[in-house]
Amino acid sequence: MRFLSRFCQLDFKPNGGWLQLVTVLGVVALCCGCIPQTMQTNEKAEEKFKLHFKSGINSLRQGKTTEAIRELIQAQKLGPGSADVEHGLGLAYQQKGMYDLAIKQYKKSLKLNPKLTEARNNLGTVYLVKGEYDKAIKQFDKCLADPLYETPEKAHNNLGVVYSSKNEIDKAIEHFEKALKSGRNSVNALFNLAVCYEKKKDYARSLDFLDKVVRLNPKYLEAYLRSGLIHFHQKNYDEAEKAFRAALKIDENYLPARCQLALLFIEVGNVPGGLKALRRVSREDPAGAIGDMARAKLKEVKGKKLKKVAPKKEPMNPKTETTEEKTKKAKSKKHKNIAKETKKND
Repeated sequence: MRFLSRFCQLDFKPNGGWLQLVTVLGVVALCCGCIPQTMQTNEKAEEKFKLHFKSGINSLRQGKTTEAIRELIQAQKLGPGSADVEHGLGLAYQQKGMYDLAIKQYKKSLKLNPKLTEARNNLGTVYLVKGEYDKAIKQFDKCLADPLYETPEKAHNNLGVVYSSKNEIDKAIEHFEKALKSGRNSVNALFNLAVCYEKKKDYARSLDFLDKVVRLNPKYLEAYLRSGLIHFHQKNYDEAEKAFRAALKIDENYLPARCQLALLFIEVGNVPGGLKALRRVSREDPAGAIGDMARAKLKEVKGKKLKKVAPKKEPMNPKTETTEEKTKKAKSKKHKNIAKETKKND
């Protein structure tokens, strides 16, 4: 089934607080960096360092990645010995999709502070996104081996994502359940468990986990979408429509739900309504995966319509009569006339 989403979790914990990124859900805190030893005697340089670092982290929190990189590079120049700055740059590069640079920054951060397990977790998530699963597993296992790591549920969640990606579903479930036991950030673990049970075709259990997700977070769009897809797959069309509409009530521009609702219309016989909705999705997502799905379905329906229209038959050329055939025809007509005259005289 489409739109399989499994969320990996990232960390950031410099001195003074948390900056946690959860892919898709965003950044949720602001913090201050630690001051490099070489700068602690220079108050002016220290203030500049703090200013650039805080500005960079704040920009990262707001999704202004380019600005965050600019500010953190300035902080890096002022405090080249700060593991937190290197870590922050790693997060910024990762958020921008510059994965090789992110790896480089996370490794720098860990070299400066080998006990910065949050950076190790984030290094693992980059390997995960790049599909380098064995390297990712190695990093997450190291996180779990650290007795001082305060959020092991994130490493368990990320290991679950790795094993799910490798189609080792039972191992994935084991780690998601361990993440769930912590009681923190449990929504993603519940959602990921729902995806795993869907892959095992245990749809009832998957729907149960999805219900728990939306009870904890009523605005979790992907949970409504997955619920709708499962009901659609099982031909429970009323329940599927209800789930897709619940997502659209939260965000009317949520294209995956709009596209699936359009496909549902076509499936139940409302072809004009479905096609109209698909055309709109196609226009609004001209180069994306959802738009591609809409265009593929439009093409498929158009092809079926063309097959139903019978091809026009070419008019047959009139057959040219030979002289012999003309003679036979004339004789036949003559005999018919004689017969009519004889009957009349009688």
